[in-house]
Amino acid sequence: MEILKALFRNTRLLILDEPTSMLTPQEIREFFDVLRMLRAEGHSIILIAHNLAEILEISDRVTILRDGKRVCTLNTAQTNERELSRHMIGRDFLEAEHARTDTDAGQEVLNVRQLCLQGPERTPLLDQINLVVHSGEILGIAGIDGNGQAELAEILVGIRRQSAGEIFLAGKRLDHLSIRRRSELGLAYIPSDRHQDGLVMDADVAANVHLRDYYRPPFAKAHLLLFAEMQKSARRMAEDYQVKTPSVFTKARVLSGGNQQKLILARELSAAASLTIACQPTRGLDIGATEYLRGQLLNRRNGGKSVLLISTDLGEILALSDRIAVLHGGRIMGVVENTKSLSVETLGLMMGGSTLEEASACR
Repeated sequence: MEILKALFRNTRLLILDEPTSMLTPQEIREFFDVLRMLRAEGHSIILIAHNLAEILEISDRVTILRDGKRVCTLNTAQTNERELSRHMIGRDFLEAEHARTDTDAGQEVLNVRQLCLQGPERTPLLDQINLVVHSGEILGIAGIDGNGQAELAEILVGIRRQSAGEIFLAGKRLDHLSIRRRSELGLAYIPSDRHQDGLVMDADVAANVHLRDYYRPPFAKAHLLLFAEMQKSARRMAEDYQVKTPSVFTKARVLSGGNQQKLILARELSAAASLTIACQPTRGLDIGATEYLRGQLLNRRNGGKSVLLISTDLGEILALSDRIAVLHGGRIMGVVENTKSLSVETLGLMMGGSTLEEASACR
């Protein structure tokens, strides 16, 4: 509709900012056909995107920006993902093949039963959600943004209260417990908005990395904070998780987006959590930081821990998940094993509102 409105005004130049983020794979193909038609009719298009495969598929030339500056402009037909990645992060980048080890995925860690959430005027935001996550498993939640992903994550960590249903972590019921108590029982959370929900931007690195445990020994004694211990621990964690910071006294807002996310990882993954909920964990990160974060999540899985990965990036879901649940309109359309035989077409239909049975019948 936005493109039609622009064409109606005889627009010759279209500027599209992440236009595929709300589309299914089938809709992306149709959208690219429209762009090719507009190009053939003489329209100019500037496409701003982070998905390199899409850039290579649809563009004629590609310009790389880094730190607000133009790095280079290349003819798309004469470049590839590796070269683009090198220009984007400023160094050679070798995509890691993160190994999947065999794990005992039998123990139930998270069990969500008949979870419901009602919005304004009693409209269902989440409807009869049933999920199980096992130890040594990454369960991916796929879907177009705005279909209940944020609400699901916030209910699981305790930010919101559900209208109905039950949540169990390692057999213990969570749904009436506080955020802190859930954290103490073994739940870690990587939020989608690191500025709003993940960090205290005007606090320093040491304070942010200890938001989970500042009130417990060895960082507190008789209601007093032991800052020396916090700073010592923060230096070690920053080194372990490759957080590039001038010092542990540096404010979080000064760090790059990638280092802010690594700071959250250091806080959440250093805890002895049995379940990590990662909501859009690589959004806004460069390729290097994205691969580092994905590797950390897979390390958790390979170590026998559980991960609930909520992402609108279908490539990310397919790369990391053992099983995939598709969320549409606040409902789970189906849960599938992530095997080589899994069709992206099937996932795309489910993301568009088809049940697993309906999507399978269309193949």
